[in-house]
Amino acid sequence: MTLKKKDVVHAAKELNKVLGLDPEIDTDQPRKQLEELVIEATELIEPADEFSEQTDAVIAALLGTGETTPEPPPAQPDDWDEAVNSHTPEPAPEPEPAPKPKEAQKGKKGTFPPSIGITRTEAAAQILQGKDKITITEWVAQTDAAYINEGGSSNTKESRYSVNMAIRALRGFGAIEVEGETVKNLFKK
Repeated sequence: MTLKKKDVVHAAKELNKVLGLDPEIDTDQPRKQLEELVIEATELIEPADEFSEQTDAVIAALLGTGETTPEPPPAQPDDWDEAVNSHTPEPAPEPEPAPKPKEAQKGKKGTFPPSIGITRTEAAAQILQGKDKITITEWVAQTDAAYINEGGSSNTKESRYSVNMAIRALRGFGAIEVEGETVKNLFKK
């Protein structure tokens, strides 16, 4: 299938909606970057997630498979891959959803509702600040809880994504070490 940018944009918008991505994939990017973001978002797809045939075809074309779920790379995984991909997280208890203010429901794309004063990534960083060690599962659950406490809604997929992005950045900076499921904070305050 030859992909056009409009096909990739459609798939990105559907991934935003079905997966509840926060922040959403920005569709105003060059096609190549947009394709990379769509591929990255496919890591969050679960078997129960349903997509249109068009989106399934775009994902399959980008992954080079006939399936919408990504295949693990054939190379040997490093500690990071093992910690993130081989772990099956325990589902966090679902809190009762808070009613959304009317202003937030009608807000423009990319804006936060007035009651939310933090992003999930900021919540993930705040959780790690006070810890010597934490498991990835605990970090995801605590990030989701901190985001909820600031007025956001629960989304463990998105919290896991934010923690994974934080791990990648902090490992690159030398601020943490990942040993299996455990993350060691090398710059604890």
